[in-house]
Amino acid sequence: MKRWLRRNSPELSYVACMAAVMLGYVRYDPYQIDGDALSYMDIAGSLTHWRWHEAINGLWNPGYPAVLAIAKYLTRPGRMQELQFFYWANFVIFIASIGCAYFFVRGILSFRARAIAATQQGATWALPDSLVYLASFAIVFLNWLNEFSPGKVRVDGLFASLLLLAFGSVVRAIDTESILAYFLNPA
Repeated sequence: MKRWLRRNSPELSYVACMAAVMLGYVRYDPYQIDGDALSYMDIAGSLTHWRWHEAINGLWNPGYPAVLAIAKYLTRPGRMQELQFFYWANFVIFIASIGCAYFFVRGILSFRARAIAATQQGATWALPDSLVYLASFAIVFLNWLNEFSPGKVRVDGLFASLLLLAFGSVVRAIDTESILAYFLNPA
């Protein structure tokens, strides 16, 4: 454990700094609410009160409101704290997206190490592993600052996290030569 912490200390300190900045956004960013945010909040409220006929419709994806509803049901915030609570839920989604980026990059680096070992030429890549991790975390962080903003009730951050998780799963399936990899590469 101590060796792992020493080896990954730059990445961990970088993630801690990003989390601190996002905590500032969650706590002190002015309220940014629009029609989409109201719709997601209403759908989450409908799901919390088991009114499925109001929540399931052809316009809004119920995935993000379902995440909000589960968190709302578990913590039970009051009406005055509800919007701030949704910002905290976005912070948790941000931390999850960092974890999904780590999962994706770890799969790519594992695939890269296996490819280098298969060539048996001792080739190296231009970027060390820690720099690849830091670059991927920076990309996720900048996207959250510019596009997803934890101070808005939006589905984009959750969608990006799920995409990173899916890409990481595909890379790992290809790397481990599972049955899924067989279907993805029929040649």
